This record gives sequence, C-alpha cells and structure tokens, in this order.
Amino acid sequence: EKHDPLVETLMKCRCGRVHCEKHRPPEKHDCPFDWRKMQQDKVARENPQMVQSSSKIGSAREWQQQHEKYHPTSHVSRRSQQFHAIGVLVLALAILRGAWHSILGLSFLPMAQHLVAGWALGLFLGRFAAHFLLGVPVLACRYCIFSWELLANPFWCSQAEWEGLKEHLIFLLSAGKTNCLTGKLYNGPRTLNHILSTVSTRLSELNSGSSACCG
Repeated sequence: EKHDPLVETLMKCRCGRVHCEKHRPPEKHDCPFDWRKMQQDKVARENPQMVQSSSKIGSAREWQQQHEKYHPTSHVSRRSQQFHAIGVLVLALAILRGAWHSILGLSFLPMAQHLVAGWALGLFLGRFAAHFLLGVPVLACRYCIFSWELLANPFWCSQAEWEGLKEHLIFLLSAGKTNCLTGKLYNGPRTLNHILSTVSTRLSELNSGSSACCG
C-alpha cells in the first residue's frame, strides 16, 4: 500500500482531498471545486465596479451608490462629470421640447424625433466631449441614462441622474466648496427645497446688509 508523505497530506486540494504531486492539479483528479466561481468572487471583492449586475440591485439607493462609483466627482473627474450633467440637461430639454410639439401637433412623431436626437447628442456630450476637448479618458458610464442599464430600470437611472444634477448645482452654488454655503448645502438634505431655501436665506442676509454667513 502506498502512503503519501506527510508534506503531501498537508497540501490538500480545495476540494478537501489529498493527492500525490502527480494528481494534485485539479484537472488530474476531476476536482469538484468550482475554481471559476472562486476567481469571480475574488474579482468581485477586489474590483466591485467590474462585476456588479443591475439585476442584483434591489433598491434605488443601491442603484444610486453604483451610479456614484462610475460617476465620481473628485477633483480629477469633476470636469468629465460636468460634461455628463450637460448631456443629461440636453436630453431633458429635448424631451420637453418634443413633448410640447407633440401636444401641439397631436402626433407622437415629434416626441420620438426629439428623444432620439436628444439622447444621441446627450450621449456625445456626456461620454465623449470631455475626451475630445480636455483630453481626459472616455467615461465608462454605468447605471445612467447613457448606459445599457437604462433598459433595465429607466426610472432608477433618471433618479440617479437627478441626484447627480443636484450635486453639481450645490458645487456651483458653493463656488467649488469654497464659500460659506458649503457646509449647509453639503451637510443638509439634498433636496431642491433645501437648496433653494438656503440660497434664498443667504440672499436675504446680503440684501439686509448682513455679512454673517448662514452656514
């Protein structure tokens, strides 16, 4: 009877079996361990952006978090994301204009034409304009209205874009996080009502001659 050396008994395969050096490779002993899944799990841990599937997202908040991963607003990425926001606004304006002409003409055709043209122009502005004008890498858009995830959940895509637009508005109103509105705008609820009321309060203070900051 052949006995495996002690060292080999300590070198178990991931399936739990002990084999000699010749039969230790998985392909040599019909290993039942799912090596492919192990590699996928490893990639998921080390690169969560690469493997997250939209079908596994169960809430608008999770969708928003994924949107933020692919649309960072750090100092380096801010310009690219500003072009993305412009693309979103262009699409929104095209939809509104198309809806207006469809109502006036009692036809869906103007709406469809504006939707396609607005989406195409918005896609260029949102993903490629910054690359051609500023030389930055092309955006890897995910979970937004210019990605395939739009087909999976257009409502959550639109909601994520709306949250992104409000962040850009706050950044603009706070002069790039440099003025006294920064703390109150970024630390408060990110709602349009809060943004407008904060700015209105500050304007009232300035009109009354007060230099004290509301934030």
